[in-house]
Amino acid sequence: MIILINNGTGTEKIIDVKKFVLPKGSEFVISVFLVIILGELIGSILCGNKSGYIFSLAGKLFDGYLNLISGGNFFHIFINTFIVLLFFYLFEFLSCSGIFGFITVYILALLSGLLHGSFAGYIYSCYQLQGITLNALLIVPFLLFNYLLFFNFSSESFAYSRDFFNLVFRNQFPESFSAGFRRMTLRMLLTVGASLLLSLVFAAFSSLLIKYFTF
Repeated sequence: MIILINNGTGTEKIIDVKKFVLPKGSEFVISVFLVIILGELIGSILCGNKSGYIFSLAGKLFDGYLNLISGGNFFHIFINTFIVLLFFYLFEFLSCSGIFGFITVYILALLSGLLHGSFAGYIYSCYQLQGITLNALLIVPFLLFNYLLFFNFSSESFAYSRDFFNLVFRNQFPESFSAGFRRMTLRMLLTVGASLLLSLVFAAFSSLLIKYFTF
C-alpha cells in the first residue's frame, strides 16, 4: 500500500507501508526496553535543574502519590493502585485490537519511563537521601515487576496488532487470526490477575513503610 504525504512544499513524499518492518521476539523486547530507558533519561534530565513544566508536573505527581500512601490505609492504596493498572492494560488491550495498536506499546513504554524518570529526579532533587530510599524500597521494586507484566502482555498484544497490520496492508494472512485474539485476551486476563497480586503487595509494603518517612 502506498501513502502520499504532502511535505508542505507542494511536493508529495511516497511512503510504501509494505516496507515497514515490525520487530519480533527478542528484537521487540530490546526495542521496548530501550524506549523505557530513553524515557527514564529524558525525565531525569528534565527534572535535574529544579525548574520547568516537567519538574512542576513531577511535583504534582509526587503529591498525589503521598496523598495515596501517607495515611497508610491498606485498602485505599490497594484499590487505587489496582484501578490504575487495570485502566493501563485495558487501554493497551483495546488499542492493540486495531491496525496501528502496536504504536501504543511504544507510547506507553516511553510515558512509563518518562514518568518514573521525572518522579525519581524530583524526589532526589528535593529530598536527597529520603527520596533515594523511597524510590529504592517502594517505587523501583513495584515498577520492575510491573515492567515484567508489561513485557509479557505487550509481546502478545503487539503480535496481534502486527498481524492485523500485515493483514490490511500486506495481505499476509496469519495462521489463525481469531486464535491470536484469544491468546491476547487470555494474556490480558492473566495480566489483570497478576496486577491484582502486585497491587496487594505494593499496598502492604507501602502501608508498613511509609510511617518511616517524613516528607
